[in-house]
Parts: sequence; structure tokens; C-alpha cells
Amino acid sequence: MTFFFVLLVLAAVAVVASVITVLRDGYRRAPVRAGCATAPALGPNEKWTAV
Repeated sequence: MTFFFVLLVLAAVAVVASVITVLRDGYRRAPVRAGCATAPALGPNEKWTAV
């Protein structure tokens, strides 16, 4: 029974750590044009940059 409890706690810690890592990874940030978030549409030679 103790082994099962320890295994359950370790699994819970792993799930929480995974969720925190995914929330902090930064992949869901919207791309923003360097200098101004409300700039007009980009031309063919302009690039997006992450903020």
C-alpha cells in the first residue's frame, strides 16, 4: 500500500511539472512585428519576430 501511495505521489508531481513546463514554453505567443504591434501588413521581404 505504501508503494502505491508513493507511486501515486510521484505520478502527480510528474503531471504538475509537465503542465507547468508546457504553460511556460512560450510557443503560444502571437507573433508581433518588431517595434509596433499595430503596424500595417508586412511586405514580401519583411520578417516576423517573437517578443
